[in-house]
This record gives sequence, C-alpha cells and structure tokens, in this order.
Amino acid sequence: MNQALLRQLSRISPEEAEILEGRRAVDRSLYMDGSHSTGTSKPASPPPWS
Repeated sequence: MNQALLRQLSRISPEEAEILEGRRAVDRSLYMDGSHSTGTSKPASPPPWS
C-alpha cells in the first residue's frame, strides 16, 4: 500500500490516544451539541419508501 496513505491512516486523535492509555470515559462534548441528547451530525435521509 502507498506509504503516504498508510501514514495518514495511522494517525490517531488525542482522545484515541487517551483511550489507548486506559481512559474509559468518552468526552461527550466532542460529539454532542450540549442542548440535546442527540449527536451533532446531520440527520439521515428518510428511506425512499417512506
């Protein structure tokens, strides 16, 4: 495989490094907007049959 691609894919985030070092809790503020109990990603499109 392309070495440049392998280097890029092998990078880990600071949170991933902490988890690998034994931290068990997930920092929800990274994934939640704070005002709701849902994530901040875009909602999924409805299925074509709905």
